[in-house]
Amino acid sequence: MNRLHLLRLNNCILAVLLIVAFIKPCSASKIENAPGICGSGGGRIWIGMNSSWNPSMLGLKIYPDWSVSLPSFGLAMGNNAYSTAFLGDYFVEGKRLSDNDVNKILSEISSDQLNLNWHGGVSGLGFTYNGFGMTLFDMHTICSAAFPKDVFELVMGGWEKDKLYDFSDVSTEYYRYWTTSFSMARSLPTTPGFLDELSVGARLKLLFGIEYYGLGNTSGYLQVTSDSVKTDGLMEFVKSESGAGLGIDIGASGWLSPLSSYVGVTFGNAIGSINWSDVEIDENRFERHNGVSLDSLSNRDYWNNFFNESDTTYEAGSKTVSLPKYLLLTLHRPEMYLDGRGDISVSIHQGLNDVPGNSFIPKLSVGSTFQQLPWLNLRLGMGFGGIEGFELGGGFGIDYALYHMNFGASWQRGVFNGSKGFSIALSNSLYFPSGYQPVERPKKPKKEKVKKEKSKKEEPKKEEQIIEEEEKLPEDTGMPTAPSAPSGMKALTLADIGLKDMDPGQVLCAKALYPFEDNPVFYSVIKSEKYDKFFKDVAEITGTALMAEKIIEAIEAGNKDVLAMYKLPELTAESPLYTFCTETLPNASRNATTLITTGNQLLGSSRRDFTGLNARKLPSVIKGVNGSVNNLKTARDKIDELVEKISTYIKTNGEEEVGE
Repeated sequence: MNRLHLLRLNNCILAVLLIVAFIKPCSASKIENAPGICGSGGGRIWIGMNSSWNPSMLGLKIYPDWSVSLPSFGLAMGNNAYSTAFLGDYFVEGKRLSDNDVNKILSEISSDQLNLNWHGGVSGLGFTYNGFGMTLFDMHTICSAAFPKDVFELVMGGWEKDKLYDFSDVSTEYYRYWTTSFSMARSLPTTPGFLDELSVGARLKLLFGIEYYGLGNTSGYLQVTSDSVKTDGLMEFVKSESGAGLGIDIGASGWLSPLSSYVGVTFGNAIGSINWSDVEIDENRFERHNGVSLDSLSNRDYWNNFFNESDTTYEAGSKTVSLPKYLLLTLHRPEMYLDGRGDISVSIHQGLNDVPGNSFIPKLSVGSTFQQLPWLNLRLGMGFGGIEGFELGGGFGIDYALYHMNFGASWQRGVFNGSKGFSIALSNSLYFPSGYQPVERPKKPKKEKVKKEKSKKEEPKKEEQIIEEEEKLPEDTGMPTAPSAPSGMKALTLADIGLKDMDPGQVLCAKALYPFEDNPVFYSVIKSEKYDKFFKDVAEITGTALMAEKIIEAIEAGNKDVLAMYKLPELTAESPLYTFCTETLPNASRNATTLITTGNQLLGSSRRDFTGLNARKLPSVIKGVNGSVNNLKTARDKIDELVEKISTYIKTNGEEEVGE
C-alpha cells in the first residue's frame, strides 16, 4: 500500500468520523423564562433561572400560573483538536497532503486522544400549571468517541519500523432515547432568615430507549519489524434497540435577600439510567505474528488471509447505561444595571460521573440580558471549563404578548472559524399569567422582640397618664423602616391617609389609634407611574378603612386616653379626627368605586404595558391588580358601614357643639 493510498484512506476515515459525529438526530429541551445566556450542555443553553434545568422554579411567585411549551430544539457538538478553519484548509477534496501537512495535522492533537462530543435533541408539547408540569415528548441523543493518536499516526504517516502502536484506548458510545416527564414544585411556608422565598421541586422522567451502539472490550497493537508484522486485537461491537429506565431531577430555588437575587441548586439525574435489553455483541478478533511475502503482495487471496480473524455474534442479556449526573448552581440578579433593563446570571456546572455528555471538569458561566426594545431582549454570555472548554455565546428573545421565543448560539474552544465546536438552541412557549401573590418577607426576630418589649411598656399605663407619654412614641411606634419592608414595596404612613398631624414623629400620635403596629400596610412599587399610583391609592383606602375601624373600637370601648386626647366626646372641629371622619372617610368610599374601574382598565392594558424584560413582572402585576380590585370592594363596604356608625355617633353626641 503506497503513500497516496494511505493518504486517501486517511481522508476517508476522518470523513467517516466527522459524519458519525455530526449526522445523528439531536434533542433539545425547552428554555423558559430566560434571563442571560450562561453556557451550554446537554444540547441546551443555560439561560439564567430556568425550570427546564431546575424544577423548583415552578413554585416561585415569578413563574406564570400556567404555560405551554411548543416544539423546540438544541444541539451541541465539538472536538478537542480541529477548528472549522483548519478542516477547511487541510481536508478539501482533491488536495494532496505533504509531509509537513501530515505533521501539522498530527500536532493539532495536543493530548494522546482525539475526542468528539455530540449531544442534543428535540422536545415536543409540554405544559405547566400552578406548580405542576408535564412534557409529553422529549427526544435526547448522546454521542462521544475517543481515538488514540497512534491511529492517526499509523494511517496518515505510515508505520515506523519497530514502533509499537497501541489501539487499546479506542472508545465510542451512541444512544438515543425519549422521555415523558412530570414536574412538581411547592413554595415552603417558612424560610431561613437570608431567604425571602424558598421553593423545592422534583421532576420524574420515564425513559424509553430507542437504540444503542458502542464498543465493549477493546484492545490491540501493531508492530512492524524488519522481518515480521506483529498484531493482536479484540473489538466488541455492542448493539441494542430497546430499553427503559427512570430519572429524577431535584431542585431548590428562592430569593436571596442579601444579594437581591434569585438562587437555585439542581441535582440533575440524581437517579437516572437506562437498562438496555436484548443486547447483541459482535466480537471481532485478529492477529498476525509472521513476516510478509514480497512475492505474494499482488495476490488478492494473500491479502484476504493476511490476518487470522474470527467473528462471533452472541446475545449478552442487558446493559445499564447511566445518564449524565450533575450539580448545577445558579444565581440571577434582575434589573441590575441600565435602569433595570439589564440583568446578570452566573452558573456553576459540576459533572458527577464520567459518561458521554458529561465531564468532571467544572464549568463556570456568566451571562447578561439587555432589553433593547420593549419586546426584544439581547443576550451575551461566556463559559469556562467543562467538555466545551472556553465558550462565547449570544442570542435574543422575543416577548410579544403571550408568545415567548428564545434563541441562543455559542462557539466552543475559540470563536468564528477558529472554534472547535458550537451550541445552538431555540425555544417557543406560550405564557398565560393570571396574577400575583406578593412575597411577604418574614419578620426578623429582632423586630419581634422590640414589639414585645414595647407592648410590655404599655401594660402599666394608668388612667391619669395621658399626654405625657406621647413624647416617647416616635422611637417605639413599631413603624416599619425601609430596610425591613419587602423588596419593591413601601410602607403606608398616616400622612398618606390625610392625618399629617398624627403621623409618627408628631406628639399627637396615639398608640391606640396607630393602625400599623399589628397590621403593616404596604404598597407595591412597580416602577411604572400609573401602576405605582394605583397600588398606593389602594393602600391609602385600605389604611383609611383600618384607621376608621380603630376609631370606632376606641369609641365603643370607651378608651379614656384616646377620647380625652382627641376630644372625641365633643368631636369639635379642633380635633384632628374631625375632618377625617366627616370628609376623608366618605371620599374614600367614592374613590374606591373609581379605583375599581381603574383596576379593571389596567388589567386590560397590562399585557401591552409589560413586555420584553419587564414581561417577568406581568404575573405579579396582574395578580396584584386582581387582588386589589377585590380588596377595594371589601374596603368600600366596610367604609360605608363605618361612615354610618360615625355619623350616628356625631349626631348622638351633639353635632351642634361642633365649632364654627
